[in-house]
Amino acid sequence: MYLTQSGFCGEGNNNRFKAKQLKGWYYYESQKKKLPIIGSMKYDNTDYFIKLFVPQDYLDTLNSQTCSLENYSEVFFSNNCCTIEEFEWKMNNSNQSFPVTIEIEHDFSYGSEVYIGVELRGMKMGKINLPEFDGYKFWEIKVLASKEINNEFYAIIDFHAYSNPASGGSGYCGSGVEAFRGYFHINNSFEIEKKEIIQFHSCYKNIFREVEFDPDFPEKGITVKK
Repeated sequence: MYLTQSGFCGEGNNNRFKAKQLKGWYYYESQKKKLPIIGSMKYDNTDYFIKLFVPQDYLDTLNSQTCSLENYSEVFFSNNCCTIEEFEWKMNNSNQSFPVTIEIEHDFSYGSEVYIGVELRGMKMGKINLPEFDGYKFWEIKVLASKEINNEFYAIIDFHAYSNPASGGSGYCGSGVEAFRGYFHINNSFEIEKKEIIQFHSCYKNIFREVEFDPDFPEKGITVKK
């Protein structure tokens, strides 16, 4: 079985408190083929569930509010917190279910690969991967300012990771953010010539400070406001 996150579902406007939508497949040995899966998962001690459906119509999608699918042929499900290794399985229109155990080969990761894309006069020239920093793999980034001077590049970038991404928004720092601001000087070989990264917000470290920069002159870098 292979699963990956594909979005969110459930009530409310804050994705941090919603269930995660899943998609993937499982291999049906007797038929020698992969069957598509769509489903949802909420990893919360008080409201835990996993529902994985094999749709009757492969173009069907989950109900965005209930996180379920009515027209399915098979379903894997579990309400027992907090494991993804023990399921029940049943066919549609059947009241009898059977236990299923899976063995995890590659665990889920909240990390993500992030890179800086370099463009010169509208042409894509290359990209530079950002490494893991301070134990966090960056989730989201925003370019605040960028500039090209003599075929070299300068950028001010904000990036952040959730303090506790598996919390579902509850518990200590459940909705907290670890936020950084970075200055990058990229040379004409598309390598990082110089960088400076300052954390300006942290739930775990109790950091709240302003990091300043000049949007018209990103080559000047960043400074902590006194």
